[in-house]
Amino acid sequence: MSSFIHLNNHSDFSLLESSQSIQSIIDRAKELSMDSIAITEKGNLFSMVSFYKYAKQKDIKPIIGCEINIINNLQSIKSSHKSIKPSSLVLLAKNNIGYLNLMKLVSLSYVQHTHHTPMIDKLLLQEFSSGLIAMSAGLNGEIMQNILINNLHQAKDIICEYKNIFNDNFYLEIQNHNIKEELESHNSL
Repeated sequence: MSSFIHLNNHSDFSLLESSQSIQSIIDRAKELSMDSIAITEKGNLFSMVSFYKYAKQKDIKPIIGCEINIINNLQSIKSSHKSIKPSSLVLLAKNNIGYLNLMKLVSLSYVQHTHHTPMIDKLLLQEFSSGLIAMSAGLNGEIMQNILINNLHQAKDIICEYKNIFNDNFYLEIQNHNIKEELESHNSL
């Protein structure tokens, strides 16, 4: 079995993010002798039942996750009616408690927001962080966004903030799609 595991994958359940099916992702993982794979749909958990069942059928460990939209404080944007662009954060369920907390956070992202984009804030994240692993989410993540504008001090502060929430369950995500910004950001890490 392969020791490499893809931990941030979208299927066709992540609208405008991917066109690959759950079956094609798992079948390819099987072809590559991977024994585990994660699906981290953008803002939803719609594919998780199909993913879990098909992965188990193919003898691959399913890792359930979500790429969630996050901001610092929901209350501040609710009162201001300002448009805000959230950052992304990838969350993976480490155990059953993590799965329950992931479902809670995704549900709250739709219920708590006042804009058109489902999102949570760091207070909710801290409240429901138990059993979750977090990854910084590449170019759409808050850390990389700060690195790209050369705000390294702010990026470091954000890393510390996530480390305080997740302890040893927070990881910097490094992606390489041969995108100029991704390659430039690697030099700052």
